[in-house]
Amino acid sequence: MSEGHKSFRERFLERAAGNPALEPLRKVMPSGLRGKVINALSGDRVGTMDLGNGGQLQYKLGDTYWRGHAKDIRGYEPEIWALADRFVNKDTVFVDCGANIGLWSCYAGAKIGNPDQVIAVEAGDEVGKTLRANHALNRGSFTLMPNAIWSKSGETMTFKVHKRHAGSSLMDDASEPAGDVRRIEVKTITIDDIVEQALRRSPRARDVVIKLDVEGVERPAMDGAQRTLKGRNAMVVYEDHGKERESETTADFLRRWLKVYYVDGDTTQVKAVTAAAQLRPIKTDVTKGYNFVACPAGCAFDKALAGLAADNQPLGGAGQGQARKSGYRA
Repeated sequence: MSEGHKSFRERFLERAAGNPALEPLRKVMPSGLRGKVINALSGDRVGTMDLGNGGQLQYKLGDTYWRGHAKDIRGYEPEIWALADRFVNKDTVFVDCGANIGLWSCYAGAKIGNPDQVIAVEAGDEVGKTLRANHALNRGSFTLMPNAIWSKSGETMTFKVHKRHAGSSLMDDASEPAGDVRRIEVKTITIDDIVEQALRRSPRARDVVIKLDVEGVERPAMDGAQRTLKGRNAMVVYEDHGKERESETTADFLRRWLKVYYVDGDTTQVKAVTAAAQLRPIKTDVTKGYNFVACPAGCAFDKALAGLAADNQPLGGAGQGQARKSGYRA
């Protein structure tokens, strides 16, 4: 929808999050009350973001999380944008584990151009409604899977649906307030089964990029990805949360003999990670998730990232030549 066809209320809601004129109101109104007011005003109305490559992302105007990123979606997880711009192409199978409303699936679907190669996995039922709306908005550019990622396929498990975006998971916490969560039954699936199905349908695809956002079940997810990470050019973009001071998720990736890299969100410079202790000066905010990359040693992705790290080059621009030399075919 163009700006000219939007109602005053829609334009107000989309701009409210970043409008400095409303700063005094933010200071005096508690965030919870602010959210309730905006939710009441927004009703079922939606906004749409242009992802810049033909993909679009629809979001509810009452969703404070995505509304806050609507004015600058490329400012959201810029390190993943840099990785996706550089490494996702028509030869890629892209698996979006914990797809939420589908940002990365919409982007990858437009870039790859084959829905069999882009799989959005999301077990949450409420967020799944917006994901399905984005599937329709993007003309079915990706495949929907209403499952939970796990170490085995076909199991029925309880999935905790949290009212916050970042809380839904197979990991349960009985101490959480009852009003914060609901529990639903879901079927599990492994990354290996997803990738093998995609490769059967698209045998020309040669690379695998996995966006892993599974809120505490990274280890079981990786147990179900062993075939994918053996002898194939594959990359896992995963989160290691700031509150996890020992960085056990990264330690587990390193124990699996995977190569791990950190991409700075401000500069897109690449740094090799050889020990979990290296994350301590990186993870400075205990409320924030930090993204890292893991890949099999010696694969083309590893060679490209290692070359950039060694030359102290960012993912874009000057690093392109070194990446081609190190084996990655852009």
